[in-house]
Amino acid sequence: MRKLWMMGLLGLGGCGFGTEGGFIDGRDLDLCFDTIPVCSTTAGCRLGGDTYIETSFPGTVDFIVPAPAEAEIEVSIFFREARAVGFDTQILFNEPGCFEVYEWVPPRNDIFDLAGNDRTLRIQQQVFFDGEHLVRVTSDAIAEVLIKADVERGGGR
Repeated sequence: MRKLWMMGLLGLGGCGFGTEGGFIDGRDLDLCFDTIPVCSTTAGCRLGGDTYIETSFPGTVDFIVPAPAEAEIEVSIFFREARAVGFDTQILFNEPGCFEVYEWVPPRNDIFDLAGNDRTLRIQQQVFFDGEHLVRVTSDAIAEVLIKADVERGGGR
């Protein structure tokens, strides 16, 4: 069964569907090793259109997404290698200053299934204030992942 799944992914690779290259789409790798003060912690980098990060789960990654007021932040996680689904995944989106936090938890535990055939989990959250938004992704799944963030300006809806 696993062999058929891998063959299916290889077949999709020629189309750019579900491939790592399609996910990255001209972005630059950010090693995310900075120590940017935000709220009462630090973030490793800023994401938002031009960059992506590589990391592994289980673990936690903190990054900043600059966004204007009334914007929508989309965090996308590409599962390069998915080994074990885990039981606890969450994404926290903070308003600037961290006075308000929005939590996303999967509606069911299988985040790999939620990612679908293109192996990409996309989570959107509206923010209401202009500034630097701390985003924290935490998961006990066992996986190698790429993460990117995009911002849709307010008033687009």
